[in-house]
Amino acid sequence: MDQVLVRFAKMDQVLVRSCRRALGQYGLSEGEVVCLMFLSHNAPLDCARDIVRYRRLSKAMVSLSVEGLIQKGYLTPLRDSRDARVVHLKLAPQSAPLIETLRQTRADFEARLMRGVSAQQRALFEQIGLKMAENLEEMQ
Repeated sequence: MDQVLVRFAKMDQVLVRSCRRALGQYGLSEGEVVCLMFLSHNAPLDCARDIVRYRRLSKAMVSLSVEGLIQKGYLTPLRDSRDARVVHLKLAPQSAPLIETLRQTRADFEARLMRGVSAQQRALFEQIGLKMAENLEEMQ
């Protein structure tokens, strides 16, 4: 199991590095890229605390990254109507080209990662992944 966890961590590192390279022209930090990746693929999770919790990044790094993305016009902060302490992070229209680049980079990454994996193996992998996710939810 340890080897599987190490491989998943490496897979994440390679994906983030690929996405950062693909967005190189925008001059984003790694933290900013990770925040954009998270927000574009994990709706309805849309708060800085969600990024901290699920990406296991420091609050300081997420805060700086989110602030940078807001200043660059890629994110719009919206206060929650029921709890003013909660700020939702919405992808601004200006982020559309970045999000499309991330989507394409992720699709290319997945295609390369799954090269040589049969449809049956892929379906089994997805089935196992879903079961593991269910088990994780029960453990929390």
